[in-house]
Amino acid sequence: MLIAGVLCVCAAVASAGFGAWSLSQSQAAETTATIASTATTALALRAMAPTQLAAAVMLAAGGVVALAASGHTALVLLIVCVTGALGTLAAGSWQSARFALRREAAAADCGGNCVGCTLSCR
Repeated sequence: MLIAGVLCVCAAVASAGFGAWSLSQSQAAETTATIASTATTALALRAMAPTQLAAAVMLAAGGVVALAASGHTALVLLIVCVTGALGTLAAGSWQSARFALRREAAAADCGGNCVGCTLSCR
């Protein structure tokens, strides 16, 4: 359980780092973005940050339990925490991708106003 606990804590630190990076990168990219797809990507990154941070908390809890609890209890709780973290990341990725696709589809429709449109289709 020691190895599993240490791996979970390391994964929690990595997930928290990616979440913090997503928050900081998307803010800088959104303020300087001139292309709609770049802004959409920045928003999708920002939307993933809370799920990455939530997964980090779940993984940290699983790691602490694996290091502190007895064998059978630690194994069950470690499986629950890792499964919950992976499910949270999967659901967050799905929702972020759906949001980005909807936003990009809305931006692709110029609505007849070709002055602000950057598409070369017309």
